[in-house]
Amino acid sequence: MKKTLVLFFLTLFGCTLLFAKSIDQEKAKLVATHFLQSQNQLITTQKLTLYQTIGMPIADPFNTYQTNFTPLIYVFNQGDAGFILISADDIAAPVLGYSNTSIYSDDTQPYAFKKMA
Repeated sequence: MKKTLVLFFLTLFGCTLLFAKSIDQEKAKLVATHFLQSQNQLITTQKLTLYQTIGMPIADPFNTYQTNFTPLIYVFNQGDAGFILISADDIAAPVLGYSNTSIYSDDTQPYAFKKMA
């Protein structure tokens, strides 16, 4: 009985992952703006600019010469006053991280994160 119940809940949880939706760049920027405003971190004179889209290339099984790019994280810089990381999928938490003291730069990232991006 316990095995059946556990299997049922695992199947139910697995099915919910199938219904995750992608978030486009405009919605991610809106989420970032609202979050920073709620934290009183958004400086009105500096706009959020997309610095990088971190993603994963996925090969097309029907066309060996083409790969599709699936975004995972949007990185927005706020002038020189900070940055925010926004998830590109609605199954994860919308805000993955932020800083109000430095900008996001490839030069300051750990080795493992550079290899992922």
